Parts: sequence; structure tokens; C-alpha cells
Amino acid sequence: MQLNKTKIKKLVEKNYAFTQMTFDEDYVIKDNKPDVLLIVCATGMPEVEEVRASNNSVWVTGRMNFEIMYRQEGNGNNPEVIKGAIPFQEKLMVENTNEGEVPKVNCEVEDLSVNIINSRKISIRGIINIESKVIENVQYDIAQGLESGECEQLICPEEFLELQVSKFDTLRVDNEFAIPKSKPNIGRILYDFVDVRNIETSFSGNQLNIQGELYCLVFYMSEERENEWYDTTLTFSGSIRCDEAYDPDIYWAKVNMVQKTLEAEVDYDNEMRQINLQVVFEIEICAWKNREIDILKDAYSLNENLIPQKKVLTLDRFLIKNTARNRFTEQIHMDTADDGIMQICGCKSNVRVEHSYIEDDRMKVDGMLTVHMLYIASDDGFPVRCRIDQIPFEQQIELQGVNDKSFCKLEAGVDQLQINLLDSKEYEVKAAIHVAAIAFDRKDITVIDEVESEMYGDEDDDIPGIVGYVVQKDEKLWDIAKKYRTTVEQICNVNGIEANSVKNGDKIVVVKITNS
Repeated sequence: MQLNKTKIKKLVEKNYAFTQMTFDEDYVIKDNKPDVLLIVCATGMPEVEEVRASNNSVWVTGRMNFEIMYRQEGNGNNPEVIKGAIPFQEKLMVENTNEGEVPKVNCEVEDLSVNIINSRKISIRGIINIESKVIENVQYDIAQGLESGECEQLICPEEFLELQVSKFDTLRVDNEFAIPKSKPNIGRILYDFVDVRNIETSFSGNQLNIQGELYCLVFYMSEERENEWYDTTLTFSGSIRCDEAYDPDIYWAKVNMVQKTLEAEVDYDNEMRQINLQVVFEIEICAWKNREIDILKDAYSLNENLIPQKKVLTLDRFLIKNTARNRFTEQIHMDTADDGIMQICGCKSNVRVEHSYIEDDRMKVDGMLTVHMLYIASDDGFPVRCRIDQIPFEQQIELQGVNDKSFCKLEAGVDQLQINLLDSKEYEVKAAIHVAAIAFDRKDITVIDEVESEMYGDEDDDIPGIVGYVVQKDEKLWDIAKKYRTTVEQICNVNGIEANSVKNGDKIVVVKITNS
């Protein structure tokens, strides 16, 4: 029999895999660079170049871009910088992955360290966390009724969350700023920090709007070969078109900086005082609409035997979206053997959620805030120094109705960061971080996929024409009417009752409807 069906869209995470890849590479200093005496600081940013899926596996190819500032031998207090890349390839075992699929891969570096082997060779070590997942936008056909009007149909409303859009997109931000007149001209940029802070998103029409701040520290050598630095905070904004979504009821956006380029340029006076900053963000976007539709749950006919073919679908329901913010201050004491701090140049940070669990309508999160601080030490021979501090934190997010079976997405970031020097050996880190979560409930519902029909057999004629019946526990009038080949309306009329008023132990009269 012909079914009236409607289509709904749902986001399905088909498979997921996570691995940690260690790298340990020896890097030979190029001939045009001076010898290495002391490593000051190092940063790394993994870049994925190719993702290839095959049967039950995903190959990830990329490079780990690094930038290292070091003290050179025999040239006063001027640091030197080397930039390079370490190629990598890793195989992730992912069940049910097929050739031709396009997994989404995210990489981040952890525990990057650089050690000196000799004056012309260094060792670069670290861990790359690799996350792979295949996300599919699936479409379900759900029956809302039978086209034939000569049958009884059980139709019930269901509320669920329908996916409007799920995609990854990029936002490119170009920003320019000039160093103040009190600072000397730039001879050469040695090192930089670019930190993303205070991200905010909103949806208007079919656009996701993004705004935030870029903290930028530029450490450079002046034309007079003196160490100089300048830091500033820039605001940025942009938007991503989402033609499939318009004013969604619920959305989720996760913003991640994947690439940055900082270069010095001449200004209108032909002096090297202008800074051009280009940043590329990768943005994960999901948007949903709350929807209620009538779903055909069962059907039978008085004239012929209907055989519904049923299946179980899992639909999502929105529970709650919430953001918890945490401000804290951490006092840090330096080792007595370390040179004291004369001046702080700038800092950058990274926040990482390490563990989360559900307890009593809330999510508890354990994480780590990593702070990199570039500063000028009291060593006149070579004053440039860098410290890395790791500060653990705990956060609770109120998520009413959530349980250990709920599906949650998490995102964490830094809103504010400030380091205050207390004395030459002590400083305090003031930070404001946020942890955002969105929670969904998943419900299995039984729907009718198709309906077959056949003539009633002789055994069906044995159903009595009238019977006294005692309602059983959890039994509905629909079940009784279908069993005795009558209708709910007929039972209600004969007994003078309402359809939803019967309960366990009630006695009713059931009269079979006989077609002439």
C-alpha cells in the first residue's frame, strides 16, 4: 500500500578514531645560519596536506611547521630564528571506513621540545594528536499516513531536531597595524605570538557572524640591531554564508586558528613600520530546527490483513546549551637559579580539555591552560627568555536533564590573559576561560517503512461478534480494537467512554464490525 512520507535530515557520526604520533627529528642548521648556543623558545603548528581513506583505515599526510628562536654563538645579545617543517604520515585504524570517503581530520601538537645536540644540530621532539571522524548528513523517509482511507491509522506527533546544515568552512582575516612612533624601525622580525581570544558567534538570517580579538606580539631587531618588541590587541569580524540554514533554533560553531602569517612592510614614508597579519580560521558549523511531525505508528483494516514492515530510527532532541566562565589567578615562583625578570614582553596561551564526565545534571571538566611568556631577563649578555607554565583547572557546566547517555559537544577557549610582574622572581597569571557545551538526547522510535496486505484467512472468521473484555495493564483501546476487528470509535460509542480513559481492570463490551 502507498505511504505518504516526509523527509528529515540528521547528522550521523559514522566513525571516530584518535591516535597520538610521536616525532623525534634531528635538524641540521643551514649554512647561512649561525651556530646554536641556547634555545630560547619554539612553537609548532601541524598542517594536514592530504587525507585518504581506504578499507577500515585513514592515511593522514602533513607537516609539522616549527619556528625556533635561539641564542647564537659569538654575536652579543641578538637572537636568531630558524623555520622549517617536519613531514609526517600516520595510519589510523577506523572500522567501517570505505575508500572514497572524506574524513575530517584535526591535528594539534603537544609537548614540543627542542634540545641542542651540537652547535650545528638540534633535536625536535613532540607529540601530534590526530583526530579523525566521518560525519554524514543522512536523510530519513518517515511515513505520516496511508493514502488509502479505508483503514484505521494510529498517528502520533513526535518532536525532534532536524539538521539544516553541517559543514567545515574557512574564514580569512587580514589586519594591519603600525608600530608606534616611540619604537624604532623594524630591521627584521625575529619572533611573534598570535593569540585568539574572546570569540563570539551569532546567527542572523543565513549567516554565521564571528567576532573576536587577536593578541599580537612582535619581537624584532631594529635597524640599529637592538632587540625591540611591540604588542597590541586587534579586533576582527567576519561571516560565513549558510544557504541551507535560516535563523536556526539551535546552532553550534567551533573556531580554530589553523594558519597565520605575519610580515613587516614599509609605510607611506617608506619606513619599515607596518605589520601585515593574515590569519586563517577553520570553523565547524552545525545548525538545527526544532520540528514536530505526525508519524504513522500502526495501521489495520477491517477488510484485509495489513502487515506493516517496521524499523527503528534514532532521532535527536535538543536538551540544553550553556557556557561556563572561570576567572582565576595563579602565582608562580621562579627557581632561584633562574635569571630574574626585568620586563615582560608578551604572552600567549592554549586551553585544552583533558577529561569530562556527567554527574547530577552537570558536566565536570578537567583541563590545562598552557601559558607561554616571552620576557627580558637580568642577564646583560643575553636577556631574551621564554617560560612555559601549565595551570590545571576544573570547571562545572550546568546541563539540566543531561545524563550519561546524552550526546555532548564541547569547546573551550581563552577570553582574557594577563601576566603581572610581582618581583624579579615572582609573577601572577590572571586568566578568564570559557567552556561551552551543547547536549542532545537520543530517542529510538519505531516507524513504518512499508505496508503489505493480504486477504484474511478462515481463522480470522473465528473472532466473536461481541465479547465482554477486561482491560489489561498498559493496554490501549487501539490494541483491543485491532485484535477484535473493530474501531476505537465504535468501542467508545458502545461503552460511552473516552478513548484515553480506560485503565487496568476496566470492563468493556467489544462489538466486531461486520462488512456486508
